[in-house]
Amino acid sequence: MTSALPNQPPAAVPPLPPAAKTSGLAIASLVCGIAGLCLAGIPSIAGIILGVMGLGRIRRSVGQTSGRGIAIAGIITSIVGLVLWVVLAAIIALLVGFGWRAYETAVEQEQGSSARINLLHLCTAVQKYAADNKDRFPPPDSWPQALKDNGAIQGDQAMTDPADPSAGRIFAMNAALRDVKVSEVNSPRQTVLFFECGPGGPISGGPADFPPAPRRPSGYLIGFCDGHVEDVKPDRLDRLTWDPRAP
Repeated sequence: MTSALPNQPPAAVPPLPPAAKTSGLAIASLVCGIAGLCLAGIPSIAGIILGVMGLGRIRRSVGQTSGRGIAIAGIITSIVGLVLWVVLAAIIALLVGFGWRAYETAVEQEQGSSARINLLHLCTAVQKYAADNKDRFPPPDSWPQALKDNGAIQGDQAMTDPADPSAGRIFAMNAALRDVKVSEVNSPRQTVLFFECGPGGPISGGPADFPPAPRRPSGYLIGFCDGHVEDVKPDRLDRLTWDPRAP
């Protein structure tokens, strides 16, 4: 039986391999992903790029660099943050678009209502003029001044477009009513009294004097001899009655 030699040194212990270092790119990816959830997704793009780069370096390091799970978490967090903010931005854009359109529609309706009221005022003014002038319509070629002189209207406000008062008069009178009495109109509810014209258009006229397109989607604004007002679509203009003595 043999025994250990005296004073023999102990066997050497092999050194432990160095611990794998956590990838800085992986950590940065996760930080960007978390920040992207709070900062409108702006850092998320960087988080995705850093996470992909980190995975590549970890794979090439042959175990010397760790953090694969952190890099994957950073990529996923960045993608989720980016998608959430893109969806949120799309929803906000739709809501803003709908809200703006609703506002424009409300403004158009308000302006259309104001223009209708103005034209109703003109139709009422003609009735007052006729009551003071032997049942006759004002002269079509000078009706604005005739209504002012009669005191039926004050100023030019009733003749203008509420959306653009500076453009001037936007209504013309049916020229066929010259020297006609109100009682001589056979179909006052169908016969045109005032019609919408272009700014600076003729003061009186007929079907050929409509502007190329109405100002509002509802159609051209028409005032009739019985005093009522309608919005008439372009495809219905040929149904209007212009001759006051037409059966």
